[in-house]
Parts: sequence; structure tokens; C-alpha cells
Amino acid sequence: MLLKRSLCTIAVLIVTVLHASAASDTTSTSTNLSHDPNNDHNSSNDAIVIEQTADHSKKMQRLLKAAKSTKKATKAPKSGTKSLKQPKKSGKNDKEKRKMLTGQYIIRLSDDMPSDMVESAVNELLGKIESLVQRTTPNVQVQLGHIYMNTIKGFSISNFPDNLASSLLTLPGVIKIEQDYEANLDLPPQDNSTSTYTDFNSTYHGDRNLQSCVQDIPWGITRVGGPIYRTSNRRVFVIDSGIAPFYSELNIDTSRSRDFTGTGSWRDDYGHGTHVAGTIAGKCRVLGVVPGATVVAIKVLDRYGYAIGSSILAGLDYAGKVAVAGDVINLSLRVGADSAFDNAVINLAGKGIKFAIAAGNDGINAALFSPARANHVNVYTVSAMESNGRLAVFSNYGSPPIDYAAPGVSIVSLGHKASGAVLTMQGTSMAAPHVAGLIFIGDVTSRGVVWGDKDTTPDPIAYKKETGTKLGDWALCSSSSQCSNGCCSGRYSGGTLKCTPLGPNFDFFANGCVSPRRLRGIESLLDN
Repeated sequence: MLLKRSLCTIAVLIVTVLHASAASDTTSTSTNLSHDPNNDHNSSNDAIVIEQTADHSKKMQRLLKAAKSTKKATKAPKSGTKSLKQPKKSGKNDKEKRKMLTGQYIIRLSDDMPSDMVESAVNELLGKIESLVQRTTPNVQVQLGHIYMNTIKGFSISNFPDNLASSLLTLPGVIKIEQDYEANLDLPPQDNSTSTYTDFNSTYHGDRNLQSCVQDIPWGITRVGGPIYRTSNRRVFVIDSGIAPFYSELNIDTSRSRDFTGTGSWRDDYGHGTHVAGTIAGKCRVLGVVPGATVVAIKVLDRYGYAIGSSILAGLDYAGKVAVAGDVINLSLRVGADSAFDNAVINLAGKGIKFAIAAGNDGINAALFSPARANHVNVYTVSAMESNGRLAVFSNYGSPPIDYAAPGVSIVSLGHKASGAVLTMQGTSMAAPHVAGLIFIGDVTSRGVVWGDKDTTPDPIAYKKETGTKLGDWALCSSSSQCSNGCCSGRYSGGTLKCTPLGPNFDFFANGCVSPRRLRGIESLLDN
């Protein structure tokens, strides 16, 4: 594991060069205007990236060449009917996942700048930018987009003349600019036989206590050691398409949920984010890894599965503002190689915030994409596997950056169309939230490895890791904290305190113990 994470640093450096520089300079202080390499999987247009660059050695060029040679042409099957609306293609190639946006840029400042100085620095720079534009194109009004101060330091602008892009780097404090882009959601083909909505809402009545919940436990949940009943004041931030406000199904922190798509609502109108949240924390119709864990909706994908790069960064920056050490961020999305995205993730991981990140569904090396390639001890990049333990044919691969495999085929979770609806999907987007649930309760271990991996190091299969020595079901106990199932009770053992196993008709309370909820109300809290 440590070897994988250390080796991943080399891979990140190599792919960063792929993204940021098409040719090395001969002068260490010169300015380099470069475009993305010819990569079918990154963009339909050339991305403008301008930064101060250093001289690259011949050895680095050889490493760069070696990295390119690791790409494989394995493709996911194209047949099947989509259950979610699939994003329109942005270019000629079906694998293209982002489109560069004319006149829109992300401007990076030094990460060492204090957060409380960023806004004033941005305002000063914006005045200089407007003066620059007025000298050549007086009828153009530059627009300020987002300001970043909790992850990276910088801001985004729109309506800026592209022919002046290189001039931005001459402004004081600017270290790099990147062209903004539109990305679409990375979904593999969905099998029509499984990717369907089933509405169970008609079977529910009133507030639907747990006794009235069907409570399916999907195969993926049990494969990673769930459901795991734990109480915590931590949160899981789902940066996605929003979450449907089904409070019988999920505990949603509405006060912290936000929209970054311009709709003004964090509610899911696409379905992807609700499915992800259900896998993490579903508590009624479908059980998640950690039933009832608090989730926060950070909406960056619109109703068609599109997102703007600068808005994804804004959502991540907001999460960095309100999240605390021990919180988890799930990123079931990916774009082309993007150093701003990578740095934002790594900077937050350095503050103790944990990440579960989808590896991507292109069937190629995950090191070619952000944020999958981001490397930190608190960052977990996740590939997808089938129920038989085989690496999914569509899953990206590579060790590094992939840390674990998790269930990602025929995954049942919540649908967004109606409370109680379920949807079956597949993708590394479905695998990542399994790991998000595991790192929410602590750390991850493995139980076996996948077969059919496309590299020489099979991915370990994620499984729950108990901290310390925990007692099993029906073991004698004196405190709930001793029990792996979270409850020490004498209710079902003749008064003798034992670790009471959790069943589908149990719910948890603040102290981690459980009590069955019946149709006629909630029974008294168990002892301890």
C-alpha cells in the first residue's frame, strides 16, 4: 500500500507533464504556451495552459514516452440501453469527455497566499485584467466567476479574449492559467436488463418507520463488510448531481448542501448523486455501507450530466470551507488531466479530509485522468469489479494510482424520481461510494484481489477494517464500544450482556446501540 502511494507520485508527475507541456523550454524562467497532447480521452479542443516552466531532462522525456506507451485500447461494450440520460458527445470521438470553453479561464495564485488575502488580491487583479482588455477590445466586459481560497488559491473569469491569454501570466502573483472546460459524466454503457427504475413508494405509509421498510441489502454492501451501524458527527460530502430530498431514505444535511450549477437548488434532477448517496448511507428501502450516515449534497452536475470545470472546483472549495478533519468527500466523476483539480484534492487531503474517487470508465490507465491520479495518504482511488471478483471490463486500471477495487456492476441503490424508487447501475462511480462508507467509519483493509486486472498488480478488494480488538455477535460484553456490531445488550439474552447482532428491523441511536422499531412506535432504548 505504501509502495503504491509512493510510486504514484512519479505517475502524477509524468501525467502532469502530459497535460501542461507539449515541449520543454531551454530557459528555466521562460514562459511556455502549450496545448494538451493528442489524447482522445481528454478533450475535443486544445486546452490552453500557461505557466512558468523549468528545463526538463532527457530522462523525464523518456519517462513521458513510457507513460504514453502504457495506454491500452480496451473498450467497454457499446450495446445496451441507458437508464439515465447520457450526455451528448462534445466532439468527433465518442471517448471525448470535455470541451474547452472559449474566453473562460481559471487563474491560479500561489497556494502560500493566506486565505484572508485572496479576495482582495483577486479584486486588484480583476482591475488590471479589465484595463488590459479595454486597451485592445474596449467593448468587452470581463466577468468574474468563482474565487478559490480553501483548496487552491485563485479565481475564474469568462468573456476574456483568447488572443490575450498569454498576457495574464504577466500579472503580479499569477503563477498559472488554465482554460476552463465543460465535462460530461463518465458513465459506461448501462445494461437495460438491470438499469431500471422500480417504484416501491406505494407500499409505504406515513413516516415509514424501519419496520415498514423493505430494506434490501445489495450484494456490494455485504461484499465490503456492510451494513455497518455507527454513529458519528462527521459527514460525507457527495460532489455530484445533487441528492433527492428523500428524508426517509437518507439523513441529508440541508444546511450545508449547495448548488454550483446555477439552478439554485441542490436537489438531484439527474439521478447519479442520489444513487451514490444511497450506496454510502441509505437507511430504508436500500441499505448503504453506513446506514443513516449524514450526507451533504454538493451539486456540480446538471440535469444532463454536464459540469463546468471551474464550478467543480468551486464545489470542492466550498466543501473545503465547511468540512473538518475526518469528513469524507466522494468524487464519482473525472475529467482529463487537470493540475488545479489534483492540487485542490491533495491540499484538502492534507487537512485530514478523506477522499473516495472513481477511477473512470474508459478501460485505460487511470493515471491519465483527474482527480483519479491525485496522490495522498487520505486519497483512495477506486476501480470497479463484478460480483465474481473480476475487474469490470470498463474500469480504468493502474497501480498506481488505484488503491482498491470495489463493487461496481449491477449495483442497486436509490433512484431520484420517487421516494422508495431503486435504480441499478454500473460504473466506477458506483464503486467509489462503497469505499467512501468504509473510510467514513475508519480505515480500509482488503479481502482478496480482483482477477482479470489489466496491469501486473491486481487491485485489492476493499473491506471494512475494525480498529482495535472487537467482540463478535453474542460475545459477553460490558460496553457497546467493545462490540463489532456496536451494541452490548441483555434484551435478547436473558439479561446477560452480550454483543447483540443487528438485523434489518433495527435502527441505531446516539450511543451506538440499537432497538427494533415496530409499527406501534419505537421501543425503549436498549441498555448501555
